[in-house]
Amino acid sequence: MKTIRTFAREEDLNCFSRVMENHQKCRGGNGKILRYLADNYLYPAAFENLVYASQLLQADAIKYGVEHFRRQRGYCMGSTYWQFNDCWPVASWSSVDCFGRYKALHYAARKFYAPVAMGLFLENGALTVNIANETRAGFRGHIHLAMCRGDLTVLDGLRRDVEVEALSSRDVLTYRVDSRDPYDTFLYADLYDEQGRFLMRQVELLVPAKHFQWRKPAFDVRIAPVPGGAEISVQADVFAKGVFLDFRDFDCVLSDNFFALTAPAPYRVTVQTSRSVEELEQNLTVKSVYDIR
Repeated sequence: MKTIRTFAREEDLNCFSRVMENHQKCRGGNGKILRYLADNYLYPAAFENLVYASQLLQADAIKYGVEHFRRQRGYCMGSTYWQFNDCWPVASWSSVDCFGRYKALHYAARKFYAPVAMGLFLENGALTVNIANETRAGFRGHIHLAMCRGDLTVLDGLRRDVEVEALSSRDVLTYRVDSRDPYDTFLYADLYDEQGRFLMRQVELLVPAKHFQWRKPAFDVRIAPVPGGAEISVQADVFAKGVFLDFRDFDCVLSDNFFALTAPAPYRVTVQTSRSVEELEQNLTVKSVYDIR
């Protein structure tokens, strides 16, 4: 929204306004965004939440493709996406805008293009976990997989040690999904390396996000100084997806953003900044998929 406000007035904040369409060079682009949005998310009443939802939609789409490409290593030996950045403030395919602000896609790309990446594939009533290893060394680690309700009640879970050869992609786990209420059930997997270091989290819904029974999260956010910046610890009392941390009056790049809170334990991200903890706390805003309504 900060980027849009550099060229649009309050009365222009509609995706079909003259100003917004002049800043969209794909013919019918805004209509296409809404068409795909209708397949996946509720229609947002507020323009700000429409912008947020469109970023999630872009990240979801590219993530879906790249994870399938990496799973098919040998048939597909690489991929890239269009496009990296922009030369002016505009609605576009970029993952970084002209001011250097990261969109949801850019944070997602850090994960789906990581040298060792995990993808979840819901197929024929089962969840398959794939690990793609593009390093020249074998990967050893473990996966924590859980099936939960939206209130964070754990219905089932397991831990699986995994090993993937260098320069390869392998399905390492298949889990039969048996849920009585798919509208209030989600699965998540956390990947750890051999030393127990957390690498990434992936989440899978059993229904489109627009049909999931989202609960309003109560966020507990704590910020502490660390060398070179700050650490932000985020917790929620219920499942929250697409958790977006932003700052009203300035920009910061975080170690992760648009993430999922799948358990009561805090999720920690770092930010490199010279801003004080007080400035960060006063300017912080938090949004999640629950707000898309």
